Amino acid sequence: MLRKELDRLKQLSIETSGLNERLQYLYEKATNTTAILNGLPKGSSLRSKIEEAITTIHAEITDQHRKLEELYELREKLRRELEPLPRTERNVLAYRYVDGQSYKAISRLMHLSIDYIFQLHRRALKKILIECS
Repeated sequence: MLRKELDRLKQLSIETSGLNERLQYLYEKATNTTAILNGLPKGSSLRSKIEEAITTIHAEITDQHRKLEELYELREKLRRELEPLPRTERNVLAYRYVDGQSYKAISRLMHLSIDYIFQLHRRALKKILIECS
């Protein structure tokens, strides 16, 4: 796994946090909007605006699903890449790139100094990047 993929995994994890709530909101909004749409006469300007809104909502839902699929794929790839690493190194990378934790937060979670977290992170990345090349 390349560093670029790790950074993308971290970005997707952040972007998709709270995704279930967002998708539920979008589904409800689309359902409510569709119900309103059905009561409007065809060809009205309000109907056109509502149809446009529904199209936008569906596009956002599709985009969120795509991001979620990419996130799952990257997490699975990361899990496979991390298997051979020692547990502490594996945990540092998982906290950093899957959970999106800061080094300071990882230090608190693992009860290790932040300097040691930096060392573990660097060592683990070197191992992963060497295996990939």
